[in-house]
Amino acid sequence: MAEICPYMELIEKQIHGLCNVRVYIEVGGKTTMAWRVYLLRCADDSLYCGISKDLETRIAQHNAGKGAKYTRSRLPVKLVAASVELSRSDALKFEYAVKQQPASRKVDVLKGRIDLQGEE
Repeated sequence: MAEICPYMELIEKQIHGLCNVRVYIEVGGKTTMAWRVYLLRCADDSLYCGISKDLETRIAQHNAGKGAKYTRSRLPVKLVAASVELSRSDALKFEYAVKQQPASRKVDVLKGRIDLQGEE
């Protein structure tokens, strides 16, 4: 681990076979990069993938019809899975990678049961 300042450390994590990402953590263990990739199950049983810094608020926005255009006509939505905390850049990359997967694999990829190379 590389020290950045007395209160922060830099660690590297591997996110479900996607890539190694750098995550900054406070010495107490709290991550400072709070972007998360999330997967919602819509009322029509379809899946929606997005990123957010505040999942609870974002899901409430979706359910209020003020979220993504895709979810507005598919209410209500429920959280199916969410990633660990990432930098915004890594969250966007991971979101793209999840969206490239068939629906049958998205939940397992996001929950870490399958990596993106298909190894279980």
